[in-house]
Amino acid sequence: MLMRMICDDYLSDASGIGGAGVEDVRWRKPVRPGDVLSARRTCLEARRSQSRPSMGITKLFYEVINQNDDVVMTWVAVQIFESRTTPENYGDTS
Repeated sequence: MLMRMICDDYLSDASGIGGAGVEDVRWRKPVRPGDVLSARRTCLEARRSQSRPSMGITKLFYEVINQNDDVVMTWVAVQIFESRTTPENYGDTS
């Protein structure tokens, strides 16, 4: 369900290359039929790949929240995207 929310929110339109895995999944509270769920994400880390500078690596923290604002699930995932710019076309920023 969370993956569907992620795809609908941004992943389908992003230049995602793949994922390096899920580091942590925690089921905090039960989800019941009729619950209304939403999700939020926080970027914990974003960096350019040293071996492939055209790729960016992100570590994202996701929370699934029910209608009572209870966090029912958390997930830390590493996702890989194409970079918007490469080191060759940064230009002089000084």
